Amino acid sequence: MKYLKSLAILFSIIMLCLTIPAWLNMDSEIFINFPLILIILSLSYIFILKLHTIVSAFREKTLPDILFVIIIFTSLFIPLSNMSREFTSDYEERILAKFPKQVTLHLGKDLDNWFNDRFLGRDLLIRLHNNLVVLLSGDLVKFPTVHFYKSNGWIFANNSYNGKKYYTKDDLKNISQNIKRLNNFCKQNDIKLYVMVVPSKEIIYQDKDKIKNFTESQNKVLPAIKDVKLEDKFGILYPQKQFLQLKSRNKYVYFKTDTHPTDDAAYVLYKFFIKNARQNLTNLKMTSLSEYNKSQRKLVRASFDRDTFDYGTYYRFIHIDDKNLLNTKYTYYDYKKLKDINIDNDGLHQTLTNNNGRYKLFILGDSFQENLTYFLISNFYQIDKWRGNSEELEPKRLSNLDMNVFAPIIRRFEPDAVLIVLHQDNMDWLIDMYPKSGGKK
Repeated sequence: MKYLKSLAILFSIIMLCLTIPAWLNMDSEIFINFPLILIILSLSYIFILKLHTIVSAFREKTLPDILFVIIIFTSLFIPLSNMSREFTSDYEERILAKFPKQVTLHLGKDLDNWFNDRFLGRDLLIRLHNNLVVLLSGDLVKFPTVHFYKSNGWIFANNSYNGKKYYTKDDLKNISQNIKRLNNFCKQNDIKLYVMVVPSKEIIYQDKDKIKNFTESQNKVLPAIKDVKLEDKFGILYPQKQFLQLKSRNKYVYFKTDTHPTDDAAYVLYKFFIKNARQNLTNLKMTSLSEYNKSQRKLVRASFDRDTFDYGTYYRFIHIDDKNLLNTKYTYYDYKKLKDINIDNDGLHQTLTNNNGRYKLFILGDSFQENLTYFLISNFYQIDKWRGNSEELEPKRLSNLDMNVFAPIIRRFEPDAVLIVLHQDNMDWLIDMYPKSGGKK
């Protein structure tokens, strides 16, 4: 064909224009993905050059046959036309694969992971698949990360049972040594240390999960807690008994569609901590629920932002639209004097100041601190709280609770007490508290 190369160049330019969102990023600063441009131009050019060969193969075929092949090949570019630029997946709660910046032996696999995480229509495809799974399942519906029951609406994690693992003797020794070292640091700076490990939803609601029933002896966290207490004469607060008592009063301890405790459970954590803390901080008083406005909603509030309600973490994981799972009403408590609290919010770090409070409290841990904080601020003059969920975020560190980084921050804040709050599946964070000097790297 006389103009085949010119046609190939023109087609390549057209395809490059159609896929601009995939290779040009102007959100914060201009970024051009040259490797992707090269791939698009090369594939487009080669496709047109070989088009006459394809047409020759169909000379004896009908025009619809030829058009069908052309449409199929052209449609292969559609998933590339608007690749996702998100850093994380909201419903999967994980970091999405990045485009490989270097050519390595794993380039093919890296490209495959990048494409599978970001192609156009991925969310729709997953949603359609998951709705089909629900349709074809009985009462119990299983997904890779969670499972739920149509009859009662309870969603449970598949791998959050009893903690992530049994703790070895070395793990227990490391936890004990790390806590003892942190406790010595606190004593040297006239600070009281408290560590609270919160029982998981799967532990408290064993009776609601038919496939995950087990005895207390199977709880992998309890041996670690008891070991630390025996080794260091330092008790880790583990309010399983208090949670079960709340449950026995027909109160929701956990949200059905989320991994976090409700406000009722957060108040139990609050009372449990205050009861232990005021043995040393003698002027601490227990704030009554009468100091809070009470309301009810069917949505979940588990983040630091008191105005944010959503469907819940586990609901996002199943990635379906089923409002039957969202019919449960939960009780919420909002501090009547919240307007008197000054809040300095910096992402995963907040400082709260209550001029009517006493003492300064430093909180470090995972997301299980969020609902608890709004009860604690009714008592404390100032709370400096940090989330350690990702060491990739500020402050930069080698582990979630890297005390080589957080100890200087604690010293500068000069708190009266330090409170570490962890969901029991994150108790292994205590193994990695000093990664540069004997801890697990």
